[in-house]
This record gives sequence, C-alpha cells and structure tokens, in this order.
Amino acid sequence: MLSRLVLSRDARITRRPLAGLRSIACLGILSVCLSLGARAAAIDAEPSWNAPPLPALPVTASLATDSLKASLNTPVFNPASTGSAPSTGVAGFSGASAAPAPDKTGGEVSPLLAQNEYELYAERATGQRLKRFGADFFERNAHAVGSTVNAVPPDYQINVGDEIMLRTWGSVDSDLRLVVDREGYVNVPRVGRIAVSGARYGDLPNRFKAEIARYYASFDVSVSLGKLRGVTVYVTGFAVRPGAYVVNGLATLLDVLSDAGGPDASGSMRRIEVRRNGQVFASFDGYQLLLGGDRSKDTVLRAGDIVNVAALGQQVAIYGSVNSPGIFEMKAGETVGDLVRFAGGLNTVADGGRITLATLRDRASTGVRETALDASERQPVSGGDIYRLYSTADYAVPIARQARRVRIEGEVMRPGDYLVTGTTTLPQLIEMAGGTTSDAFLFGTELVRESVRRTQQTNFDRALQEMELAVRSRATVQASSRDDAADRQKDVEAGQRFIAKLREMRPTGRIVLDTGPNDGTLPPLTLEDGDRLAIPPRPTTVGVYGSVFNQGSYLFRSSANLGDYIALAGGARRTANTREEFVLRANGTTRSNQQGGWFSSIGSLDAMPGDTVFVPEDLERITWWQAVKEFSTILSQFGLSAAAIKVLLN
Repeated sequence: MLSRLVLSRDARITRRPLAGLRSIACLGILSVCLSLGARAAAIDAEPSWNAPPLPALPVTASLATDSLKASLNTPVFNPASTGSAPSTGVAGFSGASAAPAPDKTGGEVSPLLAQNEYELYAERATGQRLKRFGADFFERNAHAVGSTVNAVPPDYQINVGDEIMLRTWGSVDSDLRLVVDREGYVNVPRVGRIAVSGARYGDLPNRFKAEIARYYASFDVSVSLGKLRGVTVYVTGFAVRPGAYVVNGLATLLDVLSDAGGPDASGSMRRIEVRRNGQVFASFDGYQLLLGGDRSKDTVLRAGDIVNVAALGQQVAIYGSVNSPGIFEMKAGETVGDLVRFAGGLNTVADGGRITLATLRDRASTGVRETALDASERQPVSGGDIYRLYSTADYAVPIARQARRVRIEGEVMRPGDYLVTGTTTLPQLIEMAGGTTSDAFLFGTELVRESVRRTQQTNFDRALQEMELAVRSRATVQASSRDDAADRQKDVEAGQRFIAKLREMRPTGRIVLDTGPNDGTLPPLTLEDGDRLAIPPRPTTVGVYGSVFNQGSYLFRSSANLGDYIALAGGARRTANTREEFVLRANGTTRSNQQGGWFSSIGSLDAMPGDTVFVPEDLERITWWQAVKEFSTILSQFGLSAAAIKVLLN
C-alpha cells in the first residue's frame, strides 16, 4: 500500500511538479516529528540524574504584597502560608538556624526566642528566664511585609527595570510611565531615547529638561519613580531563614535581615557583614541600633550582595537591680561597665556600691564573688559570667533608721501625720506636734495600734467560739418538763442574740497607757508604723448605763463617788446583777466588783472625769452564761469602746 502511495505521489510529481514538491515537504516534516518523538521517549526512559532540575530560588514572605509583586512581576513563594521555607534552595545556603524549642505548654516557640545551652544554664543559675538582648526586636518584625519605601532618596541610582513617571506641562503636555530598558535608556515620544542608567534620582529633572529643550521651549517637568526594580540578595550564616531574597532596589541590610527573621539562637547580633564582589563591603553591629538608635551602618543592598550572620560570640548575663536584665553578647575588651550600660544602667533602688559575680570556671570552688562596683567597672568580662546587682529596698534597715508614718490628733498645736524614726516615743511625737493645748486630758489619751488590734480580734473570736459552744450544749440538754423545755429554748435564743450582737463589734486595738488623772506627760512608749494617737479634751461628765432606771451622762463632781452616780441614775433595777458592776475609765482600764481588793464595791470608788459605769443584767439566770468568763472581762479586755458596750447592754 505504501509503495502504491509513493508511486502515485511520484506520478503526481511528474505531472504537477509544484504539488509534488509540497507533498515531499510534508513527508519530510512528518519524518522529523516521528524521529523527535522517539528521541524524547528515549530521554524520558533515562535515569533522572542525567537531567537534574534547576533549583528553585526561595522568595520571602515580604514579596507577598500586591504592590511589590506588580513592581517585580516575579512569581512569589510565601513561606508564611506553609509554615516553613521550601525544601529546595540555593546550594550552599542551608544555614544554621536553630530548631524551634518546645515551650512550657508543650507547643513550639519561635526560633528567635529558642534558648541555647548557655541561656539554659543561666536560667538554672538565676532562677529566672533572661531574654537574649535583641531577639524580641526581630521576633516582632519577623512577619512584617517586605521592605516598603516611603520616599526615594536623591542619591538613588537609576538602573534597568526602574519605572520613571514623567510629566510635562506648558508648550508640551504629557503624562508618561517610562521603564528603563536593558540598555539603560527610556524612550520619550517625539524626543527620542534618553540615557538614564546610573544617573542619580535627584538629577533626573534637569536631564529630562535638557533633552526635551532641544525640541520644545516654555515648559516644565516633574519626575518621580513608580515601580522599582527587583534585586536578588542572599542571607547566609546563622539566620533564622537563610536563603535568596528578591527585594526592591532600596532595601537595606536591616530590611533583608528582618525578612530573614534575624539571627537565630546561635547567631551573632553584633557581627553581621555585607559582602559585595567577594569583599567585605560593610559591617553592622545590631547593638548600635538597639541601644542608641544609630542606623548609619545600615547600607543599601545591590544585586548579588550577601548578608552573612556570624556565629554567636561570648555571652554574659546580668540581672537584679538593672533597668533591663538579660543576656548580652560581648566583644573582646568590653568591660563590666559596658555590660551595665547595655542593661540600661542601675535602677532607682539599686545598691550602687557592690556587684556579685559567678563564673563558670569558679563555680565548683569559690562560687560567687562580691566586689565593689566602682572597682570592677573597668574589668573585662568573660564568656559565661553571671553578674547580679542588689536592691537596697530588700535590706533590713536597723530599727533606729526605719521611717514610720504616725498620726496625732486632738488637743495638740499641730495635729496631722508625721514621719518619725523607729526610736521616736510618745512624748517626742507630742513635742513634734507643738505640744498640748490647755484643754488636753492626757489621762484619756487613746493609742491605737494595728498589731494590737489583730491580736485582740483573734482573742475575741476565740471567746465567741467558747460562748457558742456553751449555747449549743445548753440546747442539747434534755428538759424534765414542758415548761423547762420552753425556758431552755428562751435561754438559747437569748444567747444567740447576745452573740450576734458581739459579732457586730470590732476590737479597737487600743493600748492602755499607765497614766494618772493628773499626769502631765505620757509614758515613753516607742511608736510603730501606723500608730494613731488621740488626745481628748478634759471630759465634764460621768456616764451610767445598763440595768438602771435612768441611763445617761451626769455632770462630773470631784467630791462624788461612783455610787452617787448610780443613785442619780435611779439605782439598779431588780433584774440587775450588782455583783458584775464595772467601770470603764477614760484611760481604758476597767474596775469591777469581782476584782475584790480593798474595795468591796465599785460604788465606793472616787469618780474620775470620763468614767462610764455599767450595770449588767443578771445573766446568772441564764445557764449557758455560767460557763463563760465574768461579764466585765468579756467586754473590756478586747478593747471594746464604751459606745460599743452601751449598745450591747441595751
């Protein structure tokens, strides 16, 4: 069949030469295509190493913005979307970034904040996690979007790929977007090609004006930059994300380093180099930026530049009373003074006289050494040192030097709050307040102290518990008759009401001062922080309260005794318990009939200004009361005021 086809084709060629030539050409093309297809199949069958794929260049997440993608017109890889850099990269740029360390919750922390071996040792030694200085700067910037430029500097050099916005007005109007071609020219309609590659951005207006002026007059120009060219730079060494980065033409070392995540846990913050054409073009110390805001060494990168992060140098820790405790990378020759400066200096409460040092080499022998801070400021630091500054606020100051705030009020010349030393006494405080007035009644002085109030409250609560136990035990006793059961229930209810009243009261914390009615000074008792001293005026009455016919206050008479005042109140009621009568003196002391002594009754005691006499009900009728202490002791030994006792008795 094939031979007939060929012959027939040959016959047609003989009769029609042009048609035959076209047929021969078609057959030739068909044969070439069949041979190429066979060759391609053979290549596909060969091992893959005979045709290695070209490596893909990773592009940082900073290129994910629409504006920069449009300016570069470059396919974008976004590592943030996958959580890691691509598995393939430029050969020789694998880097030495630290693996993420698990945090205390079981998850992973950023490689920027992962701890190296020394930092773990410092945490064990100090009991606190100290940050590696500068790591949080790149942590906060690790997810920033690219290197954005707000303004193009005048010395920016125009190069291939830059877009120039040219606007003219006057005799010629135009609004052009010009892209620098591969030869460094832009083409201006009706003017021609203008060379701009290598020119400074600040010189462009004059250059365009000079070229256009060859053809037009009376016009003006405005020049700005649109999309900037993209350049490929490389980050190597101990960075978090080393690799190749496509950035705009104004990107600096710090921009690219931020995109790369900064130095990792083993990378140096202070030895970062820019290598250009095989030479070290610039060196960057991150501490100059972090401590002083100095960005003068932050150079603009060019295509092919290599940003290399060196290995971490010697680390030293400082903590305690400094403004910024942490772990710092130290260069050779730097001293303790430099370390303190890196840590922000001493804080307000720091003890500037001494500093302690724990070294790795001495930790098994001498341990911690203490030196004067002034003498050690010029001493060089060594890798692994741990320094500590102490706080003066933590020291126990001698009692004589302790400042205490106290208050004095009442009958003094200058009442108010005073700051006194730990040895100041009551008479000295009164002297500081200008002395007493002519109406002062020192016998009635009240000194209230918080520590005493707490002790009184504890004892008061314990006494209430004893009373509650007595009431509950009364309720559990079986009655012999129905009337007896009713009486017992009344006793229990009365006891519960009495205890409820007591619970509403609070001890005052008053200290009873050993003074007489006519004393002109107070005892030399040392003051405590928070003490309150109140000196009342001389009272003119004596009060009688409780189970009497006419409770109230009566005018003081120096010749009268307490029995006279009970008589003025109408005498004791039939239900009164005269054996439990007691008087609360103005100085806080208590005298009762139960105390015995030379007097058989308080009625025979001479009355004093400010006395308050209490005649209680006959509580002996209440069975549960027989199990507790005497009434006057319950009410007076816990610092209850006369007003509180009056409320209770009523």
